[in-house]
Amino acid sequence: MNSPIDTRHLGETPIYKIIPLAVIEPSRTDIQAKRRARFNEQALDELAANIRAVGVLQPIVVRDHPDPNGDFDYELVAGERRFLASRKAGLLTVPAVVHALDDAQVLEAQLVENLQRAGLHEMEEAEGYAALMHAKGITADQLADIIGKSRSYVYARLKLCALLPAAREAFYRGDLDASRALYVARITNTKLQERALKLATDRFADRYIYSVRGLREQLTGGQFSVHLSNARFDRADTTFWRFEKTGMQSKLPACSGCPNRTGNCLDLFTQGDDPDVCTDPACFAMKAKQHGERLQKQMDAAGITVLRGEDAKKIAPRKDKLVGHVDIDEPCDGDVYPEPEPDRSKYPGTDDGEATYEREVDAWYDRERAYVSRPIATILANELKDPAWQNAIVHIEDPKTRQIRRLLPYKAARDALKKHNITLNDWEYRPDPVHTPHNSGPAYGSKEYEEQRRKEEEKRERELERRRRLLRACHDAWTGLLKREDYVDIADSLLDSGYVREGLKAAIYNGKAVPEPGQMKDPDLHRLIALLLVSDCLRPYGGGDKGLLAMCKRLKIDPKKAGAEPAPAAAAKKPATAPKKKTATKKAAPAKKAKKGSAKK
Repeated sequence: MNSPIDTRHLGETPIYKIIPLAVIEPSRTDIQAKRRARFNEQALDELAANIRAVGVLQPIVVRDHPDPNGDFDYELVAGERRFLASRKAGLLTVPAVVHALDDAQVLEAQLVENLQRAGLHEMEEAEGYAALMHAKGITADQLADIIGKSRSYVYARLKLCALLPAAREAFYRGDLDASRALYVARITNTKLQERALKLATDRFADRYIYSVRGLREQLTGGQFSVHLSNARFDRADTTFWRFEKTGMQSKLPACSGCPNRTGNCLDLFTQGDDPDVCTDPACFAMKAKQHGERLQKQMDAAGITVLRGEDAKKIAPRKDKLVGHVDIDEPCDGDVYPEPEPDRSKYPGTDDGEATYEREVDAWYDRERAYVSRPIATILANELKDPAWQNAIVHIEDPKTRQIRRLLPYKAARDALKKHNITLNDWEYRPDPVHTPHNSGPAYGSKEYEEQRRKEEEKRERELERRRRLLRACHDAWTGLLKREDYVDIADSLLDSGYVREGLKAAIYNGKAVPEPGQMKDPDLHRLIALLLVSDCLRPYGGGDKGLLAMCKRLKIDPKKAGAEPAPAAAAKKPATAPKKKTATKKAAPAKKAKKGSAKK
């Protein structure tokens, strides 16, 4: 950028001078140091060549050096690329505009210059916005008005400042783009953001990474977030605490107003995001744990029986498994969106009718996706007021989370939910099947068992070898051609499997690596495509040879003959040929004697 910024509003009337380069010190502000580290040397060389030809067309901006006893008379404010290029060009002096600026005004001038230049990296822009807000003491809304950007744009850029150093480096390297970086920056927990960064930058099969939509789906569920409908505590409670490593305590905000709730950050989370999702699972877990401890004390004080230890494990053997009971505080899986999907037959067959139907269906799917299943306790709120139902509730201490869970017998809950037109899946609440050893067959680990296993492996290997021979016969008989431009990518995709590559390597390429499809000649590529389509026969477990047999039939190959073990090779391995020759020699002698005897007679 070979033009100055407008700094007349920052200080007194500027003074134009021709100043020796030797008496100017480069700026030492953090924002300029970050920018200087990313200067392009080739671009500086080109600018230096331009300056040698035509000189410095626009003056740089300096101020009187704040240290009058130092080695420099002036400090550079703006125009460092022109300053460095002038040095490279061999100039001794440079035109400059001298402003009377304090430290805050210097920082503001540099930030404005940085933010206005072309090709500015999104991370630099975010850091510039944050520094400018700090320097001027303004809010994000005021910053949006100053720079002429929308509120959501500024908030999205500022959120990038939440990236960890490793994520910032990946962003600068180009491993992350702005859209993916924003989804990673939404993860506030340090460990989870490191996992999110790995998920966003890892390449699958060295070819592709998650799309922006795919990454969003991965980072808005599972370990990275939790839906607030799963909260057993009061979401407006502000009495929960975070215990720091230093021993200090800090209050946790209520979920209803927490900035980590998606609905409270509409400038960061778009309309497609669920507004009731917590993006800080660690904070959610702290609240859940403290709520469980409080509830446990209340239960003990009230004399309510709470099953613990082995008694609790019988009902809740795993975190996601209950036997014969249902958790009334968890969302009910049978509670689905009640509104039926729009009926196509009710819309006319015209273009307008079709367009209307598609809009209605899209709107219905949006509502259906946004619907959150209610807890069983909410659905059966009236029934649970009955003392008999209260006595039926079983309280257990979860063996894993140590939280108190309220359970109802499955049959009672199922019958009550039927009256609300809700069906429970009984398979979720059945005991795990008990696996008993078969009485038939040898015991596991015995010599008989190992021998049987070895025979099964040999049988499986013989079957695979037979299929390899069939595949080889198809390979030798193939003469057809396919279009190269249509199938190179298909060949790459079909080869993306370990058992396929190893099978072809053993069957066709004599143990050598399978050539890359793009390097093959057309006939070899076309033949490979056809073989890959029936390569499921090489799968050790569960593979079928239906396609391979169909190819043999089309190529007029006898499967029994082509798949049989090669007899000559097996005969050649037998060391019995030499003894046979010796036996034949011994038998020859009596035959000669018999002939002599007959001649005498």
